[in-house]
Amino acid sequence: MNLFGLDVFAAILILYLTSWLRFDDSRATSIFHAFVVLCYFSPVLGAIIADGYLGKYRSGFKGFNFDY
Repeated sequence: MNLFGLDVFAAILILYLTSWLRFDDSRATSIFHAFVVLCYFSPVLGAIIADGYLGKYRSGFKGFNFDY
């Protein structure tokens, strides 16, 4: 379900960039791909920061308590 939401938002992003902001297709595609890379890479970056800053076990424990 999460990837479906990403696909819908990506389609809306492309339509917004080409229709409202009047970007050409190549520029809109570049921005779209940068957005997708950011969506897939940001959890990895967050995990690296959390493990490096809080430690392997404390970040998991605090994250569990924060989520629930």
